[in-house]
Amino acid sequence: MGSRDNWFRSPGWSAADQEEFFAKLARSRKSGGQYLRIKALSLQQAAHFAGALELLSRFFQDYPGHFDTAQALLQQAQCFTALGRLEDAETSFRAALRHEQNHGSVRTLAWIDFPWFIVRHGRQHLYS
Repeated sequence: MGSRDNWFRSPGWSAADQEEFFAKLARSRKSGGQYLRIKALSLQQAAHFAGALELLSRFFQDYPGHFDTAQALLQQAQCFTALGRLEDAETSFRAALRHEQNHGSVRTLAWIDFPWFIVRHGRQHLYS
């Protein structure tokens, strides 16, 4: 696959990158939700957490009920954790697990990541 085919996987997020991404996203509404989530993952992996959260917020707004919702919630929790926003991270982890429980066909690693989050951040109120 060429770079043209991976426009939603690049880790860049300059003003020009954003303009190009949103222009291409506008032309591909059919898979837009998935493109938003994957681009957010690329930004997350490049430590562009604010940009990733912006795209995930748009994902939740524009694509409610999308099959990638649980994964997007997990990514959101991970970004919040990286930014030290632990209350927000906890809320997102819980939402990811709740979504999985209500939509049994989709599974993420939230069931492992959330307990590690609890231990790593000393969230004693969640130990039970």
